[in-house]
Amino acid sequence: MTRRISVHSLNSFALVILILNLYMLSLPSLLLADTTESIVTKVEIYDGDNNAKLDAFCKLYIENLNLLLEKAPGRNSQLILFIDDLPMVGVNPISTDTSKGTVLFMLCRDTSSIKSWSQFFKFAKGFQKDVRLTIGYYNAFTIDTKAGYTKFIIVRKSQFYISLSLVLLLVVILIILGKRSNIIRDTSTNDKKPYSLSRTQLAFWMILIIFSFVFIWALTGSLPTVTGTILTLLGISIATTTGAKIIDFSQAGFDRFQNLPSRGFFLDLLSDEKGVNIHRFQLVVWTILLGFFFVRNVVINLDMPQFDDNLLILMGISNGTYVGLKVQENTKKENVTVK
Repeated sequence: MTRRISVHSLNSFALVILILNLYMLSLPSLLLADTTESIVTKVEIYDGDNNAKLDAFCKLYIENLNLLLEKAPGRNSQLILFIDDLPMVGVNPISTDTSKGTVLFMLCRDTSSIKSWSQFFKFAKGFQKDVRLTIGYYNAFTIDTKAGYTKFIIVRKSQFYISLSLVLLLVVILIILGKRSNIIRDTSTNDKKPYSLSRTQLAFWMILIIFSFVFIWALTGSLPTVTGTILTLLGISIATTTGAKIIDFSQAGFDRFQNLPSRGFFLDLLSDEKGVNIHRFQLVVWTILLGFFFVRNVVINLDMPQFDDNLLILMGISNGTYVGLKVQENTKKENVTVK
């Protein structure tokens, strides 16, 4: 009995030793599977000052790049660049070298990546920012990096100061001309001509559009595309100014209230011979509101806005109402008193 127990115990012990040996033999491969991960080891920027910026080339050195490519979540999945964990959708590799473990990107801002860049610049402050560049798949995963931080130029200082100077110079010139010339004043026989609403609106859109072009150029280094919204807004303003001018000529024989001296910038824009009226007031309000959303879109999206067609129609109706009621602002050979 004792002998049988000993043999059984020896067999059990041998089985345990065998299992342990098999486990020890498989342990290195298990550890390798757990620790072999793709990681960014180095970042190179191909530019004059080695700083990341729009239109610069960026090369990422990836350890175990093949493993990263094998982990693609879908058949059509593409690698994209991540900046501070922000997926830069549309910024795809222009070349991949598996033998050297490198992936090359061009930091290009085009129609496919414009939303991603707008999101990045929205939270960026100052002229430059230290960022972590890595790579991964959108809505899937990114890999870690031990390459440290890369300096990203948010705004080129030279372009920023040039653009700021140009915009300020334009505003100053317009203010001086507005006070000392008739560039935004009504047709009038008075030496101190009142300010014209239609001409002021045209100057307003001109300044906003020029500012937008210069602002986008300063941040991105490229000029934006002219959108249909810009053409429509300028077209409506030019048509309104032309219509107002025609009405002024048609009332040449009238005792026009515009022949009275200016009562101040805002009163001139909002008033006729009866005082402040609704058709002028609504045009000023809509112009300021659309101007606010125009600039907001430019600053946030770094692109020229594309307004809804109905919104542009509303602007056209507003200007048309002003022109239509302007015809009735003066009555022939009637003495006009200031109220």
